[in-house]
Amino acid sequence: IRWSPSHLNIESNETADRLAAAEARNLSRQQGKANSLTVSRIGSIRKQQVDNEHPRWLNNTNRNLSQDYSQWHFLYSPTRSPKELLLSQPSLAKLLATRTGYGDFA
Repeated sequence: IRWSPSHLNIESNETADRLAAAEARNLSRQQGKANSLTVSRIGSIRKQQVDNEHPRWLNNTNRNLSQDYSQWHFLYSPTRSPKELLLSQPSLAKLLATRTGYGDFA
């Protein structure tokens, strides 16, 4: 394979240019290797499916939780940290001890 400028009118080069232009215009109808999945794309699809399915799974799971746990109404958000994590460590420890019923309340 040898590079040649497009203005030389070499037939195989012109054919390659036409095919490349056609592929660029029709991205939804890609053929050959352009139509195959890469490892990266498969990982992206898998992550997207998990991100879409996990909240639905969690919502279904929450229906089966005990009343003691359900009373706290924990919200699930994959992109947002719970506000409780902004508390200082001692305050968070007291909050968790209060919520769970374990701790020194004397």
